[in-house]
Amino acid sequence: MNKKVCIIGAGNIGIPLAVDFSYNENYDVYLYTKDKKRKENLTQNHLSYYDIDFNKTIKSKRLLITDDLEEACNNAKIIAITYPSFLMENLIKSISSFTFDTIFFLPGYGGGKDLIANKYLNKNCNIVGLDRAPYISRLNSETTATISKKKRLRFSTLKKEYKEKTKLELEELFKTPCEPLNNYLTVNLTPSNPILHTSRLYSLLKDKNPEVTFDRMIKFYKEWDDTSSDIMIKMDNELHNLIKQIPINLQEVIPLTTHYESNTVTEMTKKLSSIQSLQDINAPLILDSNTSKYKLDLNSRYFTEDFPFGLKILIEYALLFDVKTPTMNTVYKCYEDFITPSPPNTHQIITNQYFEIKNYGMNTKENIINFYSR
Repeated sequence: MNKKVCIIGAGNIGIPLAVDFSYNENYDVYLYTKDKKRKENLTQNHLSYYDIDFNKTIKSKRLLITDDLEEACNNAKIIAITYPSFLMENLIKSISSFTFDTIFFLPGYGGGKDLIANKYLNKNCNIVGLDRAPYISRLNSETTATISKKKRLRFSTLKKEYKEKTKLELEELFKTPCEPLNNYLTVNLTPSNPILHTSRLYSLLKDKNPEVTFDRMIKFYKEWDDTSSDIMIKMDNELHNLIKQIPINLQEVIPLTTHYESNTVTEMTKKLSSIQSLQDINAPLILDSNTSKYKLDLNSRYFTEDFPFGLKILIEYALLFDVKTPTMNTVYKCYEDFITPSPPNTHQIITNQYFEIKNYGMNTKENIINFYSR
């Protein structure tokens, strides 16, 4: 009898994930979307992605697409979640009554996903997170994406006893080497989007007001500049100053200068502006048909995810460990100024939700050390 894997979210990560998983004959693959019209469109068409590294298109095999959360999740071996962080708590509450073995976050950082899952789910549930997304991916339509795959994946289980079992399961599904990390805190402190994206946005917005417009679409990475690199490296250094103060083995948190093989601002700018798989990614701007100008899309995940559920949490950790983060604070203050403009400005973010680790028992550094040392 086949095992069941459920993918929640049919977006940039969910679509290629469903395509890849559909090739595993040992699993029945369910893809959940709460949008009934989207479900109908996904059901009527093959899902596919174009892999830019191998110049080929991969179409899905057998998939079960549903807008019924219980049908998708109940009795699953693994539930893979690609939802944004601001939806995470309500989602986990909704699935908490179902029976399943593993909840798997892609990626695992941002929004305290492990803390929320630990609070609401069965204590025997295996809580797993990747330290980075498995693909660089952008949807071309509701059913197709363009992607570049990671050559290896790194993950952590909140409970160490599940580490080896999870490695085998993930390698079976992804057909990619998967490396278990020492501690889930390594995943939470990975300097990915909460530092990478926010530094670039700060460079774009630091001298602007919330009503700023642009004459053209700006490429997020292709036009990466030295200010972005400088801010990013400084925030990464602050993060690693924090890591040095936490008496847990976090050596697997890789500095961005190592990850991108760039030790200076100039080298970093050259590197990030030249990565082929990132060339077509745009800044979070939308065209205003009335003015023919581009304005900020403050409801993009760059704003709703990376600042309030990413950078803010890193600052909270640092406060508890008495580590100064002046650059992070400056960048976060810039974000706050944009989402809470003074009247008569109208450029406001739709959701002002955010996550605070103190609401999940992380009130002191001792709480953090004890929780992640178990």
